[in-house]
Amino acid sequence: MKTGYYERLKKEGVSADRLNSNYSNLLASAQGVGPKDDLRLNSNESIFFARELEYRKAQIIDVIYQVLKAAKSMPVSMEAPDWVEYITWTQYDKVGQAKIITNASQDLPRVDVKGAQMSGQVRTLGSAYGYNLQEIKASNALGKSLDSRRSMTSNEANARLMDNLAWFGDPNNNLQGFINAPNITQVTIPNGAAGHTQWATKTADEIVSDLIAISSAIPVSTKGIETPNRMIMPIDQYLLASQIRLPNTAISALDYFLDVNPFIEEVDWINELAGAGAEGSDRLMCYRKDPLKFTMEIPLLYQQLEPEKRGLEYVVDGISRFGGVLIYKPMSIAYADGI
Repeated sequence: MKTGYYERLKKEGVSADRLNSNYSNLLASAQGVGPKDDLRLNSNESIFFARELEYRKAQIIDVIYQVLKAAKSMPVSMEAPDWVEYITWTQYDKVGQAKIITNASQDLPRVDVKGAQMSGQVRTLGSAYGYNLQEIKASNALGKSLDSRRSMTSNEANARLMDNLAWFGDPNNNLQGFINAPNITQVTIPNGAAGHTQWATKTADEIVSDLIAISSAIPVSTKGIETPNRMIMPIDQYLLASQIRLPNTAISALDYFLDVNPFIEEVDWINELAGAGAEGSDRLMCYRKDPLKFTMEIPLLYQQLEPEKRGLEYVVDGISRFGGVLIYKPMSIAYADGI
């Protein structure tokens, strides 16, 4: 193993003197007579390792935003400091109304604002990666970058967990998800002419009718106080609505809906909605993407901690802080199952 390793380094252009010196030092260390520094990084290697980790940070942020589709679909808040354990807000409700009065009226109707405090817990997410001593030394000697796939994989794992929690939450850790948010408006999808609610069995006109019914549910139920601007659905239904044509036209059901609907500005697909409805049915959601209505709480997107030497390996821990999805105005969100 040693001969093959050093033969490879020689082919890569490392000088014979350097090879002999390194081999002698390692052999002496293995026999217990070499300097202790041989099992640690020297100053040049430490600087190289630090620079490599700094380069990783720039790549990490790009990966996180590519993976986090929830962050593109929801308003994101990073206002809370990363050390908090809970995020607390007050949900206000207005009560009372005015009435016509006379000049002599004294008992005017009272109006007031009532507030209830709500809290969401913040949890730490973590993953780690590492490089052994020889990998760092060899990369520094050859002037090559360390393998970036480990740091990318580790941080993608963090991001994927955050994305999943944003959609589904985790009741055991007191984290609320968007898909299963409580007290939001449910819309019942009618059967089509074929006798089913699923869009795969419906005509383009029937799909348009469903889209209009779902997008109208929020303004109708709130008397126009809340209006949606975004709609998400599984990819199968998104493709179907984008491709099925209205009779005798070249216009798709989705294009027609977006053209005539006064509220919805964007429609997108989300894989997590497939099977997310009642009894494993597919779910469509309609809502207003607005930080005054709800937020995805990320007190800490990602922090790469200092490398820690563990045996013959340097391990890098990466942490995120996540507070789930906080719903301030549940009536601004509606869903329909069985599409």
